[in-house]
Amino acid sequence: MRVIAFEEVAKLYGDHSVLDKASFYLTKGERVALVGENGAGKSTLLKLAAGLEEPDEGTVTTAPHVRVGYLPQTVEVSEEQTVDKYLEEALGEIRRLQAEMVRQTEAMSGMEGKSGEEGRAEAALKAYGQAAERFEALGGYEAEYRTSVAMEGLGLGRLSRDRRVGTLSGGEKRRLALAALLASSPECMLLDEPTNHLDEQSLHWLERYLSGYRGTVLYASHDRLFINRTATGILEIDEATRRCSSYAGNYEAYREKKRQERLRWQEAYEREQQEIRELRRQVKETAYLVGHNRPATDPDKFVKHFAGERVQRRISQNIRSAEKKLERIESNPVAKPPEPLSFRVRLEREGSDLSPWIRADGVAYTAEESGGLLLEGLTFCLEGEERLLVAGPNGSGKTTLLRLLTGELQPSRGTVEISSGARIGYWEQEPALTPEERERTVLELYRYGRPGFLEDHTRELLDTGLFGAAEFSRRVSELSPGQLRKLLLARLIAARPDILLLDEPTNHLSLELVEQLEQAIRAFPGPVLVVSHDRWLIDRFTGGFLYLTPGNRFSSD
Repeated sequence: MRVIAFEEVAKLYGDHSVLDKASFYLTKGERVALVGENGAGKSTLLKLAAGLEEPDEGTVTTAPHVRVGYLPQTVEVSEEQTVDKYLEEALGEIRRLQAEMVRQTEAMSGMEGKSGEEGRAEAALKAYGQAAERFEALGGYEAEYRTSVAMEGLGLGRLSRDRRVGTLSGGEKRRLALAALLASSPECMLLDEPTNHLDEQSLHWLERYLSGYRGTVLYASHDRLFINRTATGILEIDEATRRCSSYAGNYEAYREKKRQERLRWQEAYEREQQEIRELRRQVKETAYLVGHNRPATDPDKFVKHFAGERVQRRISQNIRSAEKKLERIESNPVAKPPEPLSFRVRLEREGSDLSPWIRADGVAYTAEESGGLLLEGLTFCLEGEERLLVAGPNGSGKTTLLRLLTGELQPSRGTVEISSGARIGYWEQEPALTPEERERTVLELYRYGRPGFLEDHTRELLDTGLFGAAEFSRRVSELSPGQLRKLLLARLIAARPDILLLDEPTNHLSLELVEQLEQAIRAFPGPVLVVSHDRWLIDRFTGGFLYLTPGNRFSSD
């Protein structure tokens, strides 16, 4: 049974196309992960599926009698509402049916033993049966249990039901909204980044819950481990075409299918290039033969020449045929696949240490705003091709550490040193661009501050595969967070750094690009320090590990 179906759906905001001829459908029991870089249209697609927005073209249909539950990224709630009232509202239809059952029971009790009330009693019994049937179908008898289980599983078990929602933190509000949605148990759930604000324990609980859920789920997520453990299919929004592609299986199956797609693309390109070379050779060689055909001057050779002319006509026809085929191919060629993402290094490092290194010795840092000690006694050294992954909760000093290593901040105590002549490549999580930089085009910001010619820079940016030529003239202010990160990644690659400092490198990017990025990091021939909370990356990271904790303490191994 098709629960939700999109047919040729287009959605625009002003002149900006978000979706174009997007078509797919979800069937009962599917759990589909919606993927694509930030700004690709995932949230818009979920709103369309929830009926909160209308498509500009095409149709979105939902099967009859299917309840759809929607969790937005930003939850809007009544600040004065209590937690209990919020949860009760989520069970609205169940409570309505429950009240109807009570009303019809009371009506039947009032008519019991009275003559002439048989017709009304029969109608009340029928109404009760219909309400009870729907109540049971919605899991009404287990509603309280589901609510308690969801609250406990999402870390809200100790939250007072009398507490006002307005006193909750942003993370608590979102977990409450998710708990309420799960408690209502709709036939179809639409979840926008459901893993946001969840700790490890709550993540594991949600993974188990969704894996056992019998309804249909469509969720947007960048959490590859979550997708791998819960998804039965993946729906990808292509940033370039604004269309959707469906893949069966979990994340690992998706990775393999994308790898095979890339191989087929490369093979198709190479076959076509070989055909183009062969056609050009044919045209050149046959044209040479035609050009060297000389008319006969001896009358006795007329017959031989006449026969030769027929051969020449066939050769000319072959030339025209080859030229037409060549023209047809070159008018719509298979695009050249971009080279695999890689961080290029300088071939010559005059006046520099042969092996770059970076060192922190007894580093402490006191936050200017609060006066509190954020880091203390931090000591480590990275050299050669060593890797270090830094993790920890928000506010533990991860980004501060990176800014200390780049020299943007100065330590309160201790020292930070880097090898002589080494270039640091710092990829910020949230870059602070000036108004002037935001008004530049993609190509202008890519070139900004770099020596060289326009043609060389244009070719370099195209070769990264991060942007198409049509996007070069877009203003930076118009870019999505994912597109801006890609532009800064392109600048980082062009800078040819000796040491990489990467702050949440997998944020905002498409899963396919994240895979390429991780391969490029592994292949980089210099020290790398990565700050990340990405569970997939952390589980597969090879190198040292530094965990920063609140209270200015850390542990390392």
